[in-house]
This record gives sequence, C-alpha cells and structure tokens, in this order.
Amino acid sequence: MIGPFNFKKINNKLLITNDLGNYEYLTKDEFYQFVNKKLDSSSDLYCRLKEKMFLFDDSIEYYVKAVSPHLRSSKSYLYAATSLHIFVVSNYCNSNCIYCQAQSNQLNSCKMMTKEIAKKSVDFALHSPQKELNFEFQGGEPLSNFEIIKYIVEYTNSVNKEKTIQYSLVSNLSLLTDEMIEFFKKYNVSISTSLDGHELLHNYNRPLSNYPNTYKLLGKTIAKLKENNIPYGAIQTTTKKSLKYPQEIINEYREKGLNNIFIRPLTPLGYALDKWDKIGYTVDEFKTFYKQCLNYILEINKKGIFFKEGHASIFLSKILGGVGINYMELRSPCGASIGQLAYYYDGNIYTCDEGRMLKEMGDESFKIGNVFKGTYDTMAESKLTKTICKYSILEGLPQCSECAYLPYCGTCPVVNYALEKDIVSHSMHNYRCQIYKGMLDIIFELLQNEENIDIFRGVDLMKRFKKKRWLIAFIVFCVMGCVAIMPTPSDTSKPAKVEKVQSLNGKYGGKIASLEEDVHSDKFTFDSGDSYDGKWSKKVIQGKGKYTYKDLGVYEGNFKKGKRSGKGTFIWNDQSIYVGQWKNDKINGKGEYIFADGGQLKGTFKNNVFNKGKYTLTQNDVTYKYNIKKGLLTNQIEIAYANHGNYKGTYEGNKLTGTGTFTYNNSDNYFGSITEGKKQGTGTYTWASGAKYIGNWENDMMNGTGTYYYTMDKSSSLEGNFSNNVPNGECIYKKSSTEKYKTYWENGNCVKVEGYKDE
Repeated sequence: MIGPFNFKKINNKLLITNDLGNYEYLTKDEFYQFVNKKLDSSSDLYCRLKEKMFLFDDSIEYYVKAVSPHLRSSKSYLYAATSLHIFVVSNYCNSNCIYCQAQSNQLNSCKMMTKEIAKKSVDFALHSPQKELNFEFQGGEPLSNFEIIKYIVEYTNSVNKEKTIQYSLVSNLSLLTDEMIEFFKKYNVSISTSLDGHELLHNYNRPLSNYPNTYKLLGKTIAKLKENNIPYGAIQTTTKKSLKYPQEIINEYREKGLNNIFIRPLTPLGYALDKWDKIGYTVDEFKTFYKQCLNYILEINKKGIFFKEGHASIFLSKILGGVGINYMELRSPCGASIGQLAYYYDGNIYTCDEGRMLKEMGDESFKIGNVFKGTYDTMAESKLTKTICKYSILEGLPQCSECAYLPYCGTCPVVNYALEKDIVSHSMHNYRCQIYKGMLDIIFELLQNEENIDIFRGVDLMKRFKKKRWLIAFIVFCVMGCVAIMPTPSDTSKPAKVEKVQSLNGKYGGKIASLEEDVHSDKFTFDSGDSYDGKWSKKVIQGKGKYTYKDLGVYEGNFKKGKRSGKGTFIWNDQSIYVGQWKNDKINGKGEYIFADGGQLKGTFKNNVFNKGKYTLTQNDVTYKYNIKKGLLTNQIEIAYANHGNYKGTYEGNKLTGTGTFTYNNSDNYFGSITEGKKQGTGTYTWASGAKYIGNWENDMMNGTGTYYYTMDKSSSLEGNFSNNVPNGECIYKKSSTEKYKTYWENGNCVKVEGYKDE
C-alpha cells in the first residue's frame, strides 16, 4: 500500500515527502511506477520507500500504529506550556532602522515599564507550568530602561523556587555600560544584537539618532562582551542593498568571532511596508541572495571551518533528523500564546512578539489580556489562544496540506492578518510563504549532491573521522546533535511473535497451536532467518532472551510483549555496542553506546536518539569529551592530553575559543580567555610553586597590564606592564604590605628602582 505523500518537481526529479518528514527523489519513470504500484519489491528503491513509510505491506492499521508515535512526538511542545516570555521594558529606541516595526524614536513618546507592572508580569510568567523558562528583554531599546531589567532579574531570583530561568537581551548595545556588563556577567544574561553586514551596509540599515557610525560603536561593544566572556549572537536583516554582498556579510560575521548567521528576510509590516519600494525586493531576488550565501557557507565548511545559517539549520534538523528545532515561526501550530507571550510596558499581554509589534501600528487584535486581570490559566483557555492555535495548524489549511514542504514549515497568523486582514492566508502568493518555499527549494536542490548531505548532516562519524580527526566534524551544519549517528534497530527488525518456528532442539516444529499462561523457554529459528533463545509466553517473546537478527546484530536482554524493554545489550555486526535501557523496542533511558572506532556516547537516550550526556573519543593519546544537551552539542568540551595535561572549557568551530581551564602535568594551571587554543584576553596562570599571574594575555604569553605574585600568600608582587612573558616598562614592586618600590624594566631586566608612596 502507498502511504500519504505530497510531491513537487526539483530540477529534473520529483521530490516526495510524507508527514514523518521523510523525503526521496524519484525520476519521472520511478514516480510512475511508484504511484501505480509497479515497483519491484526486491529493488533498493522499494526498500528505501518502505523504510521511510511511503510504502507498507500491512494494513492501514499497521501504518497508523507505526507513524503515530512520531507524529505525537513532533507535536509534544503543545503540552509543555509557554517557555518564552518577552518583557518589552520600553518603547523608546535611539535607532532609526529603515525597516523597523517596533519602536518610537521620539523622546516625548517614550514609555517605560514600571516596577509594579514588572512585578506583576514576572508573577504572571512564573505561573506557566513549563519548568524551563526564557525571560527575554526587548524594546524599543531595552537598555534605556536598564533599572527595570535589573529589577526583573533580581525579583525573579528572589521568588523563584523551582524553575530554571535563562535570561536574554535583544539590544543594539549602543547604551551598554561597564555596570551593565558586570550585571550581565553576574546573572549569565546572553546578548543578541543586530549586525547587517560591513560598515557601509550596517550604517545604512541601522543608523543611530545620535551617533554617526553605528558599525564602529557595535564593534567596540562586541569586543567588550568578548573580553568579559558574555555570550553573544547576532541576527542579520536583508534589505535591497544587502543583495549585492552575500560573501561580505558572512565574512563580517566571521571577523566578529561568530560561527553562525541568521539570514532574515524583511517582514512587510509597518514601517518596512511603507518603505518597500526603497528597501524591498522580489522573492526571486531574495532566493538568488540566499543561494549565494548557502553556497559560500558550504565552501567554508569544506575547508574545515565550522559555520552555519540559522534557517537552514532549522529546516535541516527536520529534513535529515526528523526532529525540529522548536522555532516559533516554523512549527504547526505556531508559537503564539502556547510558545511565547509578550508583556508590554503598560501591562498588556500579546500573543507573541509580532502581535505586540502590530500594536505599534495601532492594531490591538492580538492583545490577549493584562497582567492585572486574569491568570495564566485564563489566558491559555482564552478564545484568542484557541483560535490562533486552530488556524495555524498547517495540516488543516487547504493549500498547506497539499504542499510538499508541509512537514518542515509553519505559518504566522499575525503576518497573514497584517497583509490580508485574516489570520488564514488566502493567497497562493503570500510573500512570507513564497520566501520560505524559496529557501526550501534551494536546500533540497543542494541535498541532491551527496557531498553536501555529508556537510549538512555532519553525523557520519566513522567516515568523517578518517578524513579529519578533530571532533567538530561531529556536527557541521544542522545542529542536530546525535540524530541518526547510530545504526539503530529499525522497526522492521523488531522480534516477531512466536508463531511459525522451526525448532533447533526438537521440542517444537511447525505452527504452535495453543499455549497456556505459563512461561516457556526455548530456542527458535524464524522464517526470516532470525533466531531467538529465551523466554516466551502466550506466543509472544516475554522476559529475558537473546535475539539474533540475520543481517543486523544480536540483542540480549529483557523483552515485554515481543518488544525490547528494560535493560539490554545490542551488538551490531560492525561491532558497535549499546548497553542500557530500552522501551517499546527503542533505545530509551540511561545507556552507553560504543562506536566501532572506540567513540562513546554515555548518558540518556530518547527514541533511538542521544539526548543528554557526553561523547568521548580517544585518538593519538588525546581524549575528547563533548557535552550534549537536548540532542544538541553545547560549546563545552573536556580534553585530556596524555603528555601535556587537560583542558576544560568552551570551543567555537574546531578551535578552543572562549573561556576555559588548562591544567598541565607539572601542576601549573591557567584559567581565563582563550582564542584558537591560545591564552588571549584576561586570565590567571598559577604555577605549582604557588606563584601566580593575573592580567592580560596575547598570543599565548603575558602581554599587557597584570600582576605577578611571587608567593601563594600574595605577600609580594609585581604590578605593571608585561611583554612576551616578562615585565617591561613601569611596574610597582610590593615587597611587603608596607614596603613598595617603583621599578623600571627592559625585556625582563630591572634597570631602575625608586621609592614609592601611595597617592
């Protein structure tokens, strides 16, 4: 039988997709054979289509039972409640962005959130049943009301007892001060800013009302964030002027120390729509630009340099891994209310960030309540929440339900309403829809090249490690974590019922007519060539046993109703091994997966996918340990060098960059900023003797201002300028708490000593 599918033409082939997100390319002849049920059942194509659930040999009930778990899992976010809470602390902004839809740049129209409203907003947000929340500060320019940001964070931390809160800030950073930096460091606030490209382009798109060169100012603030190890990212907005500079824009991001870019098309709303003739472009023009960007990013990754694009990452996680990154605008139903809420400075609550932006244009259609009226529960049960949820389910929308890109896409009721005065789009030429279709066209064109798939996926470890022995090949482009890296047992390999068996020990033969409640233990060979040795009951494998798959490997462990459940070990034919928990025939729970090359995943698994823990690989006397959370690689790594020592800290791309600790075999250690494996920025080096240097580093050496402590108790020290690991220039030598000298050094040699008195 043929399962439900959609299709479209990509170049000279037909792309078919199904609700599971699986895809296949067919020639015209193959497509004809497929739809007319004329494919050879022994062919590779037939087997691939069957594996991907385009075809199935059993009843429709079997199909429904097989696909239901995946579909339920893909919509599981609906049960998680609202996680993103956006606090619009001010509507004032000092930028004059040519495409803005969310600000007032007039001082006399400046409105600020008060402490009373902030408190009520936090109380409202904390009532979300979700255990992990993100509190995001927006504006206008949120730093214009920094005191309220401080209040929200400090108040939240004082009353929150059970939830994990992550704080983030969306800002142009023009108002950033040292006080703010220290606060963000203390409370681990991550920063998102805007970087549209090189100096000419950024200044054109995002001018400040009181500063002539926003690009240079942004560069200075980013340098401060980097110096203080505050995590930061950036997003890019594409205008007509941007279309000429795909490579230049990407290079700008790399130069700013970023390994990813989110290429964002214009949204035809508000001010952007008013200026569309000046800043807008056609769908085809954007597609050309986006394709140039992706091709350039692919070339960068082919050189071993990690870099990714945000939209492509989201799409590819669904296309190649079957698991979607929970991006609000690209899910069905959308994230309005059920995924995010926006608390406006006046206490009004909107379904989403786009909904409150529409309010800036005078339309409150997406206002859902007020922090002084109602509760989180009444908001969740409101008519508006239910309506938006209902009419953003793509599977129920006429045009969307027949689209080949249905499994990967999403809709935005706010944009639909703004453009067509209806939350459901009635136009086949909806601009947003055509833009996303264009992106997917380009991605699926690139997926026709096997080399590109390797780069996109970044999960064929054994193949890639033979070429490049650095572990960043673990994932290159789509940030899928460990999705599909293991040769997991497929649904078709699950143990069959003990029906028709051929006895190996002579006790039974042919079809077993009847079995009672009692448990039997025996050894059988199945018609498929598989064999089983162990316990069974009522014609079903039940209890402990050993199941040998003819073409896959051996499972030994517990079974429940014919399925691998409980503790068990699977040894694949390539000698990779999994030891741990199983549920419903899939790897679920704590366990350890060992690759044939010695690589090791240890932690928790969910539905055959590694979810949380560490990936470990030892090569050439070096042991690498990568941290993984929610199926994704984090930027944390541990490295043990057999002959040198250990490293624990962050990395970017394939380089040790960020903040980390080096512990050397001689018991020396360094903690601080690192760039491409070298000590760079501020850091502390402690010798085994107890001596210590705290200060600036450059190119792996003490360079700049710092303090060298001669003893562990810091009773004597040398504070001043250092160059290439030695004092150079003026320094204060502290012999004791009461005895100080002003000293002058040349390349590590003291040339002059003067008495010193504190001013």
